[in-house]
Amino acid sequence: MRRILPEIGPLEVEGWWSGWVTRGIADGWRLHRLAPGLFTAIARNGRGVAMGPIMGRELARAACGVPDAELLVPLSQPKPIAWHPFHTIVGSIAMKRYAQLDRREIAAAQQRNAAPR
Repeated sequence: MRRILPEIGPLEVEGWWSGWVTRGIADGWRLHRLAPGLFTAIARNGRGVAMGPIMGRELARAACGVPDAELLVPLSQPKPIAWHPFHTIVGSIAMKRYAQLDRREIAAAQQRNAAPR
């Protein structure tokens, strides 16, 4: 935190979360049958608190054998992402480039903060 915000004073961190935030290819919530008896819920971020319990219930109902037509969200098969192998390569290169830009920006901020005023 101090590398990014050097002006921050003493700081005690009680917890930390890290992860990826993504947006799905298609809008809205999806229930997928990946294999017999294996299901997953996929959704757009931002509505997890409200929709999470409902999707959990629907996943449980699907796993317990409730007919697909009776589920709140229809079951579907996940579709492959076009050019997926290239996304991994491009994403990795982009992350390295953005990390380089972040380091440059942090160094410039440190120089500005160190300059006499």
